[in-house]
Amino acid sequence: MQNLAIAKALPFLRNLNGQLFGAEFIKKDGTTRRMVARMNVQKAKGTGSYSHTADTTRNNITVYEMREGGRYRAIPLDRVIKLRAGGIEYQIV
Repeated sequence: MQNLAIAKALPFLRNLNGQLFGAEFIKKDGTTRRMVARMNVQKAKGTGSYSHTADTTRNNITVYEMREGGRYRAIPLDRVIKLRAGGIEYQIV
């Protein structure tokens, strides 16, 4: 497992160019959530809106979750614990 600074998490995810990645983060209610997702999904039929992350005062990123029927979700960057991409797991420090 490699360390990744929290400030470098968003540039890291953007550099994946739409590849799948795994994320583990703490939800608002304190529980841990794991997700397999992609960024840069432009259209996905029947998944609703993803405007819930348009508020830039929050530190959320919009992703398309591949499981659970496929939906747009928000990941709070300030509560991310781990990221996985390209077979490598990154601990957020």
